[in-house]
Amino acid sequence: MSAARLLLILAAALVSTAHVPLASADPAAMSKPDAKAEASKHFRAGVAAYKENDFQLAAREFEQAYSLAPHPTALWNAADAREKAGEAVRAATMFTRFLEIAPADDKDRVETRARIAALTAKLGRLEISGPGASEIKVDDEAVDSALVFVDPGDHVVTATLDNEKVTRKVNVAAGSKARVLLTGGPAPSDVVADAGAAPDAGSPEEGSSGISPGYFFAAAGVTGVLVAVTAWSGIDTQSRRKDFDAAPTHEGYVDGVAAQRRTNILLGVTIGVGLASAGIGVFAVKWDSGTAATVSVAPNGANLRVQF
Repeated sequence: MSAARLLLILAAALVSTAHVPLASADPAAMSKPDAKAEASKHFRAGVAAYKENDFQLAAREFEQAYSLAPHPTALWNAADAREKAGEAVRAATMFTRFLEIAPADDKDRVETRARIAALTAKLGRLEISGPGASEIKVDDEAVDSALVFVDPGDHVVTATLDNEKVTRKVNVAAGSKARVLLTGGPAPSDVVADAGAAPDAGSPEEGSSGISPGYFFAAAGVTGVLVAVTAWSGIDTQSRRKDFDAAPTHEGYVDGVAAQRRTNILLGVTIGVGLASAGIGVFAVKWDSGTAATVSVAPNGANLRVQF
């Protein structure tokens, strides 16, 4: 088998693993006749803004699409755009919500957990509980979840309990969690700092082993680059061979041999790195149960899911 043909087979095998996951909007969200069309309009606007690196506009458009026709894809894209816009708190909250609504076999769950873990290390978390409490707010912003991501520092939690306003002040450090118990009357002990707590959504299960999926994705990226360089080298070698056949010269022969040697070396390195990447993915990475690794195609090398 010629080197050029082996290059084409290797490239085809690697490209076949990359795809944009396909999904359809939730039929239950289509109660309004124009909801789907309007949601798709905002979704496409979000994609266009994302490609222009206007991540805040992209996030708003994806969120609008999600509000019109709730679907994990729109929510994931909104979270991704918020993170790229530097809005870590909103991104972590949306990624967490994605894990709550996405199907158990959604292939983006692995990456989402890794993203949440990375964000959690930079943020604080408030675990709020209070039977009977209503109108719960953090820094005057209403919350609808028992676990709230916040920037590190001082925060004020308020709520209404038995027709009275309850206030708790709490300080939380990056990567830590504070438990806030909302009860009647002043109770300083209701706020319990849990410094250094492990990330809830992104940490591996107790007793599990394995490295982060990020190592696999990094190795796969290096493999992809090597495939491209090797393919170019193979094409260049074939071109030099044709030039030599058309006009044989000593200089052309020397250049052709050097190009062939370069291609052979690149081919060997590419195959080796590809096999190593596969080994990392199969034997070393701790994946979610029932979830397979995929490589998403996206603008500017990002992981934008461009379907609705």
